[in-house]
Amino acid sequence: MFLCRLLKVDSIDGMGGDDRVRFVEEALAQRHSSTRELFKCLEDTIKHQIEEAESMSQRLHGNLSTEGQGIYKNQCLCTYCVCYV
Repeated sequence: MFLCRLLKVDSIDGMGGDDRVRFVEEALAQRHSSTRELFKCLEDTIKHQIEEAESMSQRLHGNLSTEGQGIYKNQCLCTYCVCYV
C-alpha cells in the first residue's frame, strides 16, 4: 500500500516478478532524481536569500561594495519553484 502511494499507482499486482521489480526500481530512481532536483533548487533559493539578506544588511550599514550590487536574473529550470541564481 505504501509503495503504491509512493509510486502513485493503484496496484502492481498484475505484473510478473521481474517486471514488478524493474518497474519499482525505475519509479524509485525517478523519484530520487526528482527529489535531488528539488533539493538543489531549494539550496539555490536559500543561497540567494542569504546573499540578498547580506546585501540589504550592507546597504543599511552603508558598507555596500560594488561586488554586492549584482541583480539575479537567471531562473533555475526546475519544475518545483522559481529559483534565482
